Amino acid sequence: MRAMNSPKAPGQRFIANSDFLWLKDVAQILREELPDKAAKVGTRTLPNFVVRLGGLFNYEMKQLAAGLDDRALLSAAKAKRVLDWTPRTAREAVVARAHSLVDKGFV
Repeated sequence: MRAMNSPKAPGQRFIANSDFLWLKDVAQILREELPDKAAKVGTRTLPNFVVRLGGLFNYEMKQLAAGLDDRALLSAAKAKRVLDWTPRTAREAVVARAHSLVDKGFV
């Protein structure tokens, strides 16, 4: 909404992120914050060599293997500066989305 209403925003793109989380971190947050709904969420990590080996035989695993160890280096600095915007923490975003999915009956 800030980008749509800001006279400084037309023609620009903004990244709206806060922190980087691995999927295992998301799983841990879910298990901590929604223990009754997320009790079965897995937190174990498949070793990278297993994914790479599987990629020799499976196209989907091959695609996953290509991005192993890649960490998304994105910055919301421009959105903070131009739009005077402050993102919620990644933890807050994960928990809010999880509650939304529970409220809508998807979980």
